[in-house]
Amino acid sequence: MLQIKTYKALATTLAASAGITTVIISRDEKELQKQIKEVNEDLFLVAVIPSSDTYMSDAESIGENDQCIFFVLQKSAERDLDPDLILDLLETTQNAIKKIKEKIYEIADDCNSEFHPYLLRIDFNTMKTDPEYDLYECNGYSMSFLLPTDYF
Repeated sequence: MLQIKTYKALATTLAASAGITTVIISRDEKELQKQIKEVNEDLFLVAVIPSSDTYMSDAESIGENDQCIFFVLQKSAERDLDPDLILDLLETTQNAIKKIKEKIYEIADDCNSEFHPYLLRIDFNTMKTDPEYDLYECNGYSMSFLLPTDYF
């Protein structure tokens, strides 16, 4: 299981790669809703604390898959936006999530990165990116993937 402080540091690094300075680490939807209300930035990243599933391929190979979920959001209630503004906003957040994905690829390939040992085993086949609409009066993109973590 990925340590929470390591996950927060990773989220901060990923956000910085997209020019995002505000990072929210959230445990659940209720907390997230409250945290979003307090954000003053146009663009921000939300990192949901990962859940973890144990797997066993054989008696000596036990590990965990952490479900990592990130959101790049911008405050913007849809009722206040015309369709062109929504498309502009989605393009901005889409470009940010693309930069974050590129940073993940870079870290996974860079043996000198402090996060390389964690992202080395990322399962890119599980990476999924989705648009998010009117999520607590925000719009943007989410990205999720499975991250195999240390055997125990």
